[in-house]
Amino acid sequence: MVHSVSEIELIKLAARLYYVDSLSQVEVARLLAVSQAKVSRLLQLAREKGVVQITVSEYEPRVPELEQRLADTYDLGHVAVIRDPHVRTTASIRSNVGYFGAPVVTRLLRAGQVIGLTGGRVLAELIRHVSASDHLGGLRVVQLMGSIGADVAEFDAVELSRRLANVLGGTLYTLNTPALVSSAASRNSFLKLEQVRAVWKLYNEMDVALVGIGSLSDSSFIERGTYRAEDLKRMHALGAVGEICGRFYDANGHECQSEFRDRIVSIQFNELRRIPLTVGVTAGSGRAEAIAPVLRVGLVKALIIDENGARAVLEIADKSNRKGKKKGAQVR
Repeated sequence: MVHSVSEIELIKLAARLYYVDSLSQVEVARLLAVSQAKVSRLLQLAREKGVVQITVSEYEPRVPELEQRLADTYDLGHVAVIRDPHVRTTASIRSNVGYFGAPVVTRLLRAGQVIGLTGGRVLAELIRHVSASDHLGGLRVVQLMGSIGADVAEFDAVELSRRLANVLGGTLYTLNTPALVSSAASRNSFLKLEQVRAVWKLYNEMDVALVGIGSLSDSSFIERGTYRAEDLKRMHALGAVGEICGRFYDANGHECQSEFRDRIVSIQFNELRRIPLTVGVTAGSGRAEAIAPVLRVGLVKALIIDENGARAVLEIADKSNRKGKKKGAQVR
């Protein structure tokens, strides 16, 4: 559309009043004797025609120094450390990691891959911001664990898997079982079902897994009441420090030999370890003791985490190194 000289001048004037003089759209409308809707259109035209060119000082959402240190310390192929927001609340940190972590995950995916997902609140924020991509055709998205409760929450594995498959145009494979069943016999019965066996077969074909990492004090299983206080006491006694897919492990990254191990319907650690790229998505310094062991043993091969959480994980490695040097000095 060609605008007359007078119209161009009107666009410039509206832009001047709004952007330079900081008048509200209502005040601009009153000065120009036009409607507020007309002012909104004039300001849109000002941006489209280059009358107004908005620049923002570059904000770096990631911390390269910490990424390199984590990659070197734990031999990780991919690391994204997301800078902490100005206002540090649990919700803001999770949202921040999810928003800036989503493009990182998208760049790791390839057409035709099999992608597995657990549940998790940080992972839910990340999946919320994953956008459709033309180069990701033929994906298969697989649920890595059963449902925690009868009432499906937005951060449950089935919901996150469905959302990712919808956004990326992939095929969804669900694991229609509870995550924790009453006995090992019940679990074995579920695993014999043809539908469950079809999902299990895909675990051996998986290219990428996106997993949440929980601690004994901060986990979806604990929040939903799947494990009771006495259950957690028993897990503590066995040396448990963290949880992935409902499976608890100790400070050495080994799965705890508890009664719950054979009652969980989820991918097993030996299967998870075989996946070429397992990405841990987590946040918070309080989970550092749960994160460090799975990085150390290669159960998780890539990491997306917040800045404060990254520093806490590195501090654990530093303490371990100092202890190792001290023991070496005593031996000599």
